[in-house]
Amino acid sequence: MQARKRGQFSDFSSKVTSAYWLDCPHGAELNIELFNAGDGKYYNRLKEPNVDLFLILLSSNGSCKTYKHSLDYYITLSTTVSAGRYILLAGSMSVVNYSIYPKFNLVVHADQPFVLNEQPSSHELVGNAFHAVAIRANVRKDFGDGVSLLTFNDNGGFGFICENKSNRNIRFTADFQGSRNVLSSRKAFRMVDVIPAKTKQLFAIFTRKVLSEDVNIGK
Repeated sequence: MQARKRGQFSDFSSKVTSAYWLDCPHGAELNIELFNAGDGKYYNRLKEPNVDLFLILLSSNGSCKTYKHSLDYYITLSTTVSAGRYILLAGSMSVVNYSIYPKFNLVVHADQPFVLNEQPSSHELVGNAFHAVAIRANVRKDFGDGVSLLTFNDNGGFGFICENKSNRNIRFTADFQGSRNVLSSRKAFRMVDVIPAKTKQLFAIFTRKVLSEDVNIGK
């Protein structure tokens, strides 16, 4: 069985148009393809074929089933799921980093019947999805008093999230000014934020510059 969807990536700060409910009543072996269609207006794939693409598959409880990121015009993600409802997010950091709004095609293949429907999305959903990605990566540094830093790193994409489980607001400073050949979703490499009590924040996502191999994140 196969389903196709078309759309155009939009900025995370407004609305994320590429979020879908994926219902698999009998479980399935899934193969999910995402590729930049290019239209010559926002992005010409013939001249600059690579954009920054990612796929996130969440369980209905919000946990990350699997995640894929790449600097390419096309990515594919294969996984096996049990019966249930899932959330699929398809996105591009090129919208944030380069102000490129490419059109995309999303194709889902499965060996069992499934239903794929677009769902309303938000900045909060994307933030929670990347938090789930970081929890799955299980790279955590604890600072005590309920404050932790979670990071994830996948094929040119590095992100970090601050968790504040304490009962007080904290001031969090991050300095990555020594980074090389990466772009920051915050448009800066030194950031100072106040994280309210009992909250978490996706601080920034760093992505490798297109056609750059010599990459360093940090001082």
